Amino acid sequence: MIIAIVDDDPLQHYILKNMAASLEPSLTFISFFNGKEILDYLNQDNLLLYPDVILLDLKMPFKDGWGVLEEFNSFKTAVKDNIKVYICTSSIDPDDAARASGVAPLLRKPVSYEDLIRVITESGK
Repeated sequence: MIIAIVDDDPLQHYILKNMAASLEPSLTFISFFNGKEILDYLNQDNLLLYPDVILLDLKMPFKDGWGVLEEFNSFKTAVKDNIKVYICTSSIDPDDAARASGVAPLLRKPVSYEDLIRVITESGK
């Protein structure tokens, strides 16, 4: 399984990679530090390179998580149907939670082992 971590904080990449790898050593990770990077990557026409899961921060430079989700929803069905997106945020703004509802599952930072187990289990490829 390939997990893309999209977060402008390198510490979040380190934490998420180490936690997830301790649960499932066979995982592969791709790091992106803003929304533009992940969208550029997904605009390649090579389904073999696409992640199975995207852990998406909301607050980032260049293009935030909401902008990524908006563009992601315009992608071809073959892309959207094969990638599970999870919003990872430290935001306590009720508007963010309400906006995320029905769009993508919301994981609160710091992400717990239980949340990562759920991500791996739900996406189990």
